[in-house]
Amino acid sequence: MGLTAFKKTDISREIFLFSILLYFAQGAFYPTGTIISQIALLTIISISIIFCIKVILSKSKKNISIWLWFLLFTLNILGFIFTFNYQNPYYFSQIKALLVFFLPFFSSYYLAKKGALEEKHFIRFLIIMLLISILNFQFAKEIILESRISDKTDLVNNTAYAFVVLIPYSLFFKRKLFSLLTIFIILLFIIQGAKRGAVIVGGLGALFFAYYMLKNIEKRHRLIGYLVAFVATASLSVFFYNYYMSNEFLLNRMAQISEGGSGRNIIYTNLLQAWYESGSIINYLFGHGFASTLQLSGTGNFAHNDWLELLTNFGFLGVFLYFSIFISFSRQALKSTNQRYKIMLLAVLTMWFLTTLFSMVYNNYSGIFYSILAGYLVASIHKHKLEERNVY
Repeated sequence: MGLTAFKKTDISREIFLFSILLYFAQGAFYPTGTIISQIALLTIISISIIFCIKVILSKSKKNISIWLWFLLFTLNILGFIFTFNYQNPYYFSQIKALLVFFLPFFSSYYLAKKGALEEKHFIRFLIIMLLISILNFQFAKEIILESRISDKTDLVNNTAYAFVVLIPYSLFFKRKLFSLLTIFIILLFIIQGAKRGAVIVGGLGALFFAYYMLKNIEKRHRLIGYLVAFVATASLSVFFYNYYMSNEFLLNRMAQISEGGSGRNIIYTNLLQAWYESGSIINYLFGHGFASTLQLSGTGNFAHNDWLELLTNFGFLGVFLYFSIFISFSRQALKSTNQRYKIMLLAVLTMWFLTTLFSMVYNNYSGIFYSILAGYLVASIHKHKLEERNVY
């Protein structure tokens, strides 16, 4: 008779999660850009395409956020098809990153709806990914140190963002001690990375973590719990503050934020002028086309800002769809009676939104960690709501 539907989704889940881990293990575990990473990437995309089709063609009622997500994804695909420049390799790398961000959302959403993706799977995923991130951080650190020997002192460890995106996952632990240990390790490596954006977003994520921990202290233990939480928070704050203040390189980088953010002020100005001064209603509404920021930024770079990237490429339509996704997800989170899922989804959305203001998420490979968690949480909140209706 073959495998049952549940077993098939079970196997799909394991292959899906393993492929993500395998892809991001390149660097410390095996060389980047090899056949291993390409197979892992192809597997992630292939499985996710299947689940995307299943979700969209499903007869069950779908939340508006699912359609908004699908529409923005479709807009990018159509833009890629109609404005593709085969002579520019960045076009192909851009569409791969978009596929890795958008499609896995459907995989986690579908698997969660079917009950094949649970918290225990994310806990295991978090532990392995945290170990991979630590090893990749050390691997990148060695390369950076070698570069600094040749008087290059302005280098940072970009793998710090790999830790930032894992912060919301730390709330999956039932035992607070494990959550505290996880967040401590994550913040330690974020600060070491000396990546300004990572430090800011990581700090915001830590606030959500602290809020959840305080909010979920049992009433009978609330006085002692608050006292312990206060001492723990104060101790960690002092530790990280001293650690931060002793990092002269990071202090210098944070002080340079007002000086233009690594040339972002030039890119932002050029892109806004290119859009505003185009004088075309078509450009205002639908933008200049896929990855047009490469030509219009004046530096040959992408926007380093999701909103400017979408405004330049897809005009008001792209910005509207992206903003609508945030609004839709936020409404679902705020209406949820499951406090943990509510805070986790709000943490994901807030950290994601803040990152969009000075970096890229929706066309960045690391964005997959936000999208798969968002997919799981949206499906779980919906399931929890249906279960409550059936009970009452």
